[in-house]
Amino acid sequence: MQSFLLSFILLLLIACPRNNNSDQKKREDQFLINYLRNQNLSTSNPLDNACFNFANTEATCITLPDSNQSTCSLSEYNRLKLNILQVTKRNDTILTAFYNCWRNCLNIYIGSDRVCTSTKYNTTKSFRDQLKSAGNQSSVAWGTCMNSCNDGKSESEGLKGESVIFTGQPY
Repeated sequence: MQSFLLSFILLLLIACPRNNNSDQKKREDQFLINYLRNQNLSTSNPLDNACFNFANTEATCITLPDSNQSTCSLSEYNRLKLNILQVTKRNDTILTAFYNCWRNCLNIYIGSDRVCTSTKYNTTKSFRDQLKSAGNQSSVAWGTCMNSCNDGKSESEGLKGESVIFTGQPY
């Protein structure tokens, strides 16, 4: 089934007329590269899937992103869970909801950051440092979104009504 889907996507990309906009072409190519790189990482575990989706979204802006296996490791999950307040909510379901909320914040940043639409950040660290810098409108919007995910009053699916606070930086 995956090979059929991959073949279908490749056929669409080849057969469909493409916009001459080089930024659009780069985005389409990057999407395909990320899909191919991570197609075998989908699992039946919702936490893994949420983390992989988060990491793949982040990777669209990075030339040499960290591997999903290191970003989405058991030790990383345990580290992140220690930042969840209420202790009784330190579980996979809540962490999955945080990953989904953080991914939405990444999409806000990626949609408005010129580097993501024209070139790429060299490393995951340089990308994350720019996110946190508050040096431009994109990073300010990202920071506002992250605060809303982590403040215990999030309206995001899985966090709404949970009164769960995430302390510190997720990464």
